[in-house]
Amino acid sequence: MNCPLNCLTCSVCCQKGHTLETCPNGDALQHRDVEFVEQLILPSLRKAYGIKTATPLPKRKEPPRRFAPVLEVLEEDSAIRAILRANGIEPSNKMKDNKVKLTKVAEELGRSLYYIPVK
Repeated sequence: MNCPLNCLTCSVCCQKGHTLETCPNGDALQHRDVEFVEQLILPSLRKAYGIKTATPLPKRKEPPRRFAPVLEVLEEDSAIRAILRANGIEPSNKMKDNKVKLTKVAEELGRSLYYIPVK
């Protein structure tokens, strides 16, 4: 999709007028997902030095995490009920029951639950 106003900027080649999906620079698109050591070398240098090898990079099992994902919730009934509804769970009339349900939601999302005390 070409933008007549040149307001779109491609994040691969940094040119205005098109998006990443329609980037005409095929060499730059090869560098989006690095699979080989040689992809870390600029295409112009690979061509100048005649580099045609493809040495695979070792695969990571899981990307490193800098922090554990957290679900922070205000410790008041209306906030807990809203999160339960947003996740398709019908809240009960008791806050204690809702906290138990919210704990299960946090486990399903793979997050630890933290209640923010309300003063």
